[in-house]
Amino acid sequence: ESKKQHNEIVSVYRMHLLYAVQGQMDEDVQKALKQILMMCKMPSPTKETC
Repeated sequence: ESKKQHNEIVSVYRMHLLYAVQGQMDEDVQKALKQILMMCKMPSPTKETC
């Protein structure tokens, strides 16, 4: 069951990456990616680097 869930998640990520390469990106996905980028830029002694 966890293998199936993992494959589904990977499939969704792959789809989003393909859309991004083609210049098409869901607004929600774009917001999430920008949020991740901002989190990576913020200095924090406890977080790992992105």
